[in-house]
Amino acid sequence: MCNLIVFGIGKAGKVIIRQLKNKYNILFVVDNDKDKWGTQFEGYMVKSPSEIQQYSDDIIITSYKYAVEILIQLQNMGVDKDRIYWCRKTTKNNMAKYEICPVESQRLRAKDKKLIQYDLLNKEEVRTDGIKVMIFSTSFSVYVKQVVENIAQRYSDVEFSLLTEAKEYKEKVKKKYLNHIYCFETLSDLKTILEQLPMYDAMQLLWIEREWSYFCELIRCKTKLLNLNVGGSDFYRVGVEERNFKRKLIACADKVSAEVRGTFFHSGLRY
Repeated sequence: MCNLIVFGIGKAGKVIIRQLKNKYNILFVVDNDKDKWGTQFEGYMVKSPSEIQQYSDDIIITSYKYAVEILIQLQNMGVDKDRIYWCRKTTKNNMAKYEICPVESQRLRAKDKKLIQYDLLNKEEVRTDGIKVMIFSTSFSVYVKQVVENIAQRYSDVEFSLLTEAKEYKEKVKKKYLNHIYCFETLSDLKTILEQLPMYDAMQLLWIEREWSYFCELIRCKTKLLNLNVGGSDFYRVGVEERNFKRKLIACADKVSAEVRGTFFHSGLRY
């Protein structure tokens, strides 16, 4: 039984503690809200984050919205990144679960699963004379459907593939316009897919999801040309540390576009 400290006592914290308590020994929980210190949460004592400095055990960050800010807070306290984990919410059969991931993507284990097993079209990757383009979109987007179908109709040498969580693409995009639909549920799935992908001629990332920033170095080495489309909420609706985290992906890109001019202003970009 490993010892753990849980950081954050919000709604997600309840689910995560219930998910972990039978496998690990949770020492206590911490929160930045001083009014909660000394109280009980799910049967565990709530303490100040400063208490962490007296321990050498791993820490689970339960908050998604403030995960990057808490990560920086812990690092400023002298906590090594190797001890810090954060959570990503996944939903299966209408049940919310949380994947526990190390904050360093290099430490996340890929699965022992072949690339074709993630492809909803069940096709092997084959090198052709066509231009291989991969579009990243976590959720279903009509915009993606229109881009793929409109461009594919005009340029027969462009071969589109998708990397997504949305299985709807299989039914809603004409199959003759897609080579592959790689569908992932967890970050471990995503890492497994990215590691096995061949080199693509271009990758187009729609909006700067935390998932893409998490794997920015791996994505960069899998494409000759990396294009990003920055959405308005990618930057000016998130905290400073979250923006800095996402800028790692921008630093890897060859071209960046935005929905509106104000997006560049709020993100501090100069393109």
